[in-house]
Amino acid sequence: MVTLTDWVRSWIDRRSIRLAASTISGYRGHLRKYITPSLVGSMPIDQIAAEDLIVLLSPVIGAGYTRAAQLLQIIVGAALRDAVRQRIIPYSPMDQIDKIQHHSQITPWLTADQAHKLLTTARDAADPLYTAWVLGVCCGLRRGEIMGLMWVDVDIQGRIIHVRRQRVNVDGRTVQSAPKTDAGIRDIAITGTVAATLKNARQADAR
Repeated sequence: MVTLTDWVRSWIDRRSIRLAASTISGYRGHLRKYITPSLVGSMPIDQIAAEDLIVLLSPVIGAGYTRAAQLLQIIVGAALRDAVRQRIIPYSPMDQIDKIQHHSQITPWLTADQAHKLLTTARDAADPLYTAWVLGVCCGLRRGEIMGLMWVDVDIQGRIIHVRRQRVNVDGRTVQSAPKTDAGIRDIAITGTVAATLKNARQADAR
């Protein structure tokens, strides 16, 4: 019978076609870090009980990594449920374990004064990432969205940015993809100051 490590690995591989590369990379990271080195990882999936999975999850929770433990539970649970659908095992022992709770900490926003100081300092220092700082602070673009932005997506005259793609680093290589959700595909109105910043950046690129 296939081990938990081998089964989760094959389950991830089967999903690599339809999931984002960054998601697959995260799944494989959890496999390497938590499942493969564990005793449970070497157990045949038809011999795993709920108590074994608790042993897998408990050290992660005990170390304070509740989000990592939550994702681990999701990955292993989904893989085992897939084994049930394929009639390899009769039920998933993960379904007998309560869902791990994780409460994200709220990251405070920059105040207007802090944002102004950040942008002024970056501008005065001729920071090569100044335009990126402006897009992040003034438009709320994520890092991957800023990296994926192309001039074809920027309407300086109409003062609109069209967010259509993102670029992220996955296992040491840059991967371009559409935003993860439909809500991520959006148009953002920009101020005259942002438009002027983008115009200057475009002129610099043309030189």
